[in-house]
Amino acid sequence: MLLSVILSVTSGVLYYLSFPPASLNFLIWIFLIPALYALDGKSVKQKIFCGFAAGITGFVLNLYCLYPTVRQAGESAA
Repeated sequence: MLLSVILSVTSGVLYYLSFPPASLNFLIWIFLIPALYALDGKSVKQKIFCGFAAGITGFVLNLYCLYPTVRQAGESAA
């Protein structure tokens, strides 16, 4: 199960790297391969957990753009 979680988190990191500032755009075509490999032969409960791990990793890493955007919007409104 640990290998499946590591592969799912790797999938989330690859998703993050496909967006700026890294801009490795080609990774968007392959980021799901580790996650699909991690899900092979697992129970439904394990698949849900691995999908959650991949999704939350990609989402949290992509929140980097939220702070500068809100800060800039706040400065222009004042």
